[in-house]
Amino acid sequence: MNDVQLKAVVVSRNFNPGHYSHLLASYKVLSENNINTYMYHHALFNNMGVIEKKRVFNNIYELKALGKIDLAIFWFPSFKNIIDTIFLRIFYRTQVVYVFHEPYESVRAYLDAGFGYLKTFKILLISVVNYLLVLLSNKVVLPSRKSFNTFETKYLHTNKKYVLIPLLFDDEAVQIKNGSERFNISYIGTVAEDHAFDEFVTFAVHAIKNNWFPKYKFLIATKSNLPLAQRIALTPYITSGNVVIEEGKPMSNEVINKHYNNSVVVWNAYRRSMQSGVLPKAYMFGTPLIVSSSNLSEFFQDRQHGVVINSKYDINELRESVNNVIVNFEKYSLNCRSTFMTTFYYKAYEKILMDFIMDEKKVEL
Repeated sequence: MNDVQLKAVVVSRNFNPGHYSHLLASYKVLSENNINTYMYHHALFNNMGVIEKKRVFNNIYELKALGKIDLAIFWFPSFKNIIDTIFLRIFYRTQVVYVFHEPYESVRAYLDAGFGYLKTFKILLISVVNYLLVLLSNKVVLPSRKSFNTFETKYLHTNKKYVLIPLLFDDEAVQIKNGSERFNISYIGTVAEDHAFDEFVTFAVHAIKNNWFPKYKFLIATKSNLPLAQRIALTPYITSGNVVIEEGKPMSNEVINKHYNNSVVVWNAYRRSMQSGVLPKAYMFGTPLIVSSSNLSEFFQDRQHGVVINSKYDINELRESVNNVIVNFEKYSLNCRSTFMTTFYYKAYEKILMDFIMDEKKVEL
């Protein structure tokens, strides 16, 4: 590294409460390697922040006031990111690293996952933003084998240096509850077609009607608003207290963490994803998952981190899978926690990330 201390910013211009952990992990990696680092993010992240206020800013005028910036790590697609990247590259010749969470697959992949034509068109527009950000960046980080392979198939012509590094987190688990202290079967995160939220609700209704899990409640914790059909289906059980809903507004990081720590199992049985931020966050708190065969990744092993179900979402298979997790909770919980520390905890990949940022050669794992 240079003798002169480098200056860096970690950037996310759109707000999603689940993303703050990634920003913080990036900030810590850079700061702990003697880089003068600042946070440049959406103002709503300010309420979640644990970093001194003088190192946090929210608009391009404050960015400009910092003067020359040597390095910027951008997270997640935003049109504002394009403007910021152009500004940094032109005026400061900043090295820009883009964490490319969701490389574009195909229209058919999103339609098959349950998205309508309008939502698929929006995804197509986001993919254009992503493509421009890749073109404007110097280097690209891909967080999973699937995203890495998709990048090599569809984006290799951009001639960018790229690396596979899992989504990074700080360790936020102060205390991890054992199975006897957890009473929620949970859906945590965005309500979306490809997350199979409708299947989770169908399962919850069947389970409550048949008294399958009398010790447990079903928790839905999301910043989304529940779709009308699912709200109607759940209303009697919300009233009875069998279903607990937290919806319609962003949750603090502390509240999100509490939900993971109170869950005996978390729904990750998505119809598709490149990689899920729910998986590593669950692992952080030693919380097993239900994963679908269509959402299986290199980070999950059946009967080690939870249970894989068929993508047909058979009700009885779901019942058996949740029972299996409850019975084997302590084993699965230890495996989840161990995988978090070796795969998603930022210190596990700190050297690889820094070598990639500082080295001019392509880096692969």
